[in-house]
Amino acid sequence: MSNPPPPSTLVMSATISPPAAMPGSARNDPKQRLAEYEEAFRFYLGLPSEYVDSIAIFENSGADLGVFREIAASERTDKRIHLINTSPDYPAEKGKGYGEFLMMDRGLTALRDTGLAPGKRLWKVTGRLKIVNMKALIARAPADFDIYCDLRDVPFIGDALGGNRWMELRVFAFTLAGYDRYLLGNYDLGLGLETFLFEIVNRAVVTGGDPKIIPRFNLQPVIDGFCGYNNKSYLSFDYRLKNMVRRIGRVVAPNLWL
Repeated sequence: MSNPPPPSTLVMSATISPPAAMPGSARNDPKQRLAEYEEAFRFYLGLPSEYVDSIAIFENSGADLGVFREIAASERTDKRIHLINTSPDYPAEKGKGYGEFLMMDRGLTALRDTGLAPGKRLWKVTGRLKIVNMKALIARAPADFDIYCDLRDVPFIGDALGGNRWMELRVFAFTLAGYDRYLLGNYDLGLGLETFLFEIVNRAVVTGGDPKIIPRFNLQPVIDGFCGYNNKSYLSFDYRLKNMVRRIGRVVAPNLWL
């Protein structure tokens, strides 16, 4: 049996109290959202520490994060926990992508000050969601990468399975070097950040030939939680059907970016 990869830091992005003017947000109750973050945090605390040895929560609505410190203490975790509030002073009308990646830029700046090793692998997850097969995603990740993500580019059918020419932002992995080169400072690309970042990362693969950018997961992520755009469960029939199609596609047509 192969040894597990070096342990990663899991970064949970969080907005506990979304601004009222935030477009495209249908799940806005702070109590409901906090409960989801707490549940996901407990789930990720349960991952073996040889795979995830530290968890960072970045939060950008000014919420008190003390409850997560209490949860970590009650779970007697041996993981290192970083609770980082970034400033909520961003224009909500710019959208969730703007706020999230401004938060990522600021949160990673703070995380560097804790002595984070430059080559450390980080996995970013949307903090309300549980990536059910997170351990397997980490275990099966390539041996060397600066960005490891899922790009979608489906000919002919377009957006029928969801966003097309799209970078999946609910979960992806990176090193600080990869983030700084390709993602840092791009929060102001406007609404539809997934499509803008697709173009940036895809260009690095297709024209730049960067071998440390891996644009497709070798395993389909399984998500448990509720979509912030439409309040629909990721375990509902239509989401599970799309998940099954993509899972099969990775096996029978790995070059088709479903």
